Amino acid sequence: MSKTYRSLYKMLNWKYKAWDDFKRFLIEGNLAWEIVYDNLAKPTKIIGLVPLDAATLTRKFNNNKWYWVQFKGMNGKERTLLDSQVIYVAYQETDCIARVSYLEILIRPFNIYRIIEQAQLI
Repeated sequence: MSKTYRSLYKMLNWKYKAWDDFKRFLIEGNLAWEIVYDNLAKPTKIIGLVPLDAATLTRKFNNNKWYWVQFKGMNGKERTLLDSQVIYVAYQETDCIARVSYLEILIRPFNIYRIIEQAQLI
């Protein structure tokens, strides 16, 4: 467990950018990475993690398997990834309708507070 954690920590480069990922998670509400294996035909070892824009991913079920489609509907850019190739972390379940992130409820009061401060200066 300790070895695996250390290797993931290095692959994600969290020594220098853990706060950036955490901040992005709080603001956007989801994170995604693509798992890069040493051999796609018969994967045995993870050699890297590539960050993905979670907004470009769509999950679909086809032929009794789950897939992730990136850039769905964009000719030339669309690509299909197996469920085992993607790490997707989100606040909410994929089928439920709810807030995007925990910080979304703070945006409106912050903007109102900023408007009040500017009105006092004028």
